[in-house]
Amino acid sequence: MDAGDRIIEVDGWPTFGHDNDEIIRRLKGEPGTEVTVSIWRDGWEEFQEFAITREVIHIPSVTHNLLPADLGLIEVASFSEGVTQEIMNALSEMKDQGMRGLILDLRNNSGGYMNEAVSMVSLFTEPSQLVVYTEGRNVEREDYYSSKLPMTWDGPLVVLVNDRSASASEIVSGALQ
Repeated sequence: MDAGDRIIEVDGWPTFGHDNDEIIRRLKGEPGTEVTVSIWRDGWEEFQEFAITREVIHIPSVTHNLLPADLGLIEVASFSEGVTQEIMNALSEMKDQGMRGLILDLRNNSGGYMNEAVSMVSLFTEPSQLVVYTEGRNVEREDYYSSKLPMTWDGPLVVLVNDRSASASEIVSGALQ
């Protein structure tokens, strides 16, 4: 599938007029089972059917590379459980390779667990720094502070965000700023 493709039918069930959650429920199923989708793409004369075998797909939350000039690049796709540990592993590996600066890419990251965002900030700040707080009309303010983690980065750091960075990405970028 390409960006902009539209799912017209799922196993013969027309998707028009139904919300995404209902369509996704019909697409999901037991791993190893098959689902047939009818797809429409701009420029096609008619929609096409594809049989897809359902599988569990693991999308890594963190990818990393050491770029020229010994710049580390860590791309964080989501703030899922364990993302801070994944970043610690990436930092350790790149530091061993001589990393001198770090680019933390949070672009297009829609967020995730707030506790992971707070932990991630702890990798780059001193302990006991205010990271974020929550409060509501009938809920008292609750402060969240950075903690001491075994691995930190205190060298040059650039954080990349864009208009699709949200939630936990905003917490991290705001706290590090």
